[in-house]
Amino acid sequence: MSAKRKGRPESLSDSATSPEEKRSCRVGCDSELKSDLLTKKMDTVLAKLQKLDSIENRLDNLFKVVSNIEDTVARLDKEVHNLKEKVNNTNKTVKDLEDSIDLNDGEIADLKRDLKASQLFIDGISKQLLNQEHYSRRENLM
Repeated sequence: MSAKRKGRPESLSDSATSPEEKRSCRVGCDSELKSDLLTKKMDTVLAKLQKLDSIENRLDNLFKVVSNIEDTVARLDKEVHNLKEKVNNTNKTVKDLEDSIDLNDGEIADLKRDLKASQLFIDGISKQLLNQEHYSRRENLM
């Protein structure tokens, strides 16, 4: 044996003595390491996929909640719009009533003035009638 060979270890494992056995052990060990690595990576990928599934479920739930909120907001917007229309109609009706009251107030004031004038006229005529009756009685007495 040469000096080079004496400095090297004889084998990678105690049971493998021939070069063929050594090569097959290296290949087998490498494939076991690779399969262990692949298994670990696959487990990691599967764990991440499960997390993605749970995130997807949460997002679906969020979309449902947001959709419900959007429906509620749309319904509330519609109700607010209807209420605004009712308020506008009520305001218009109130304004019409106020205009009508103002017009009636003017007519009532005119009627009160006419009534007062008529009362004064009636009082004047009543006095004249009373005077005529007194005059007529006095003349009859004489």
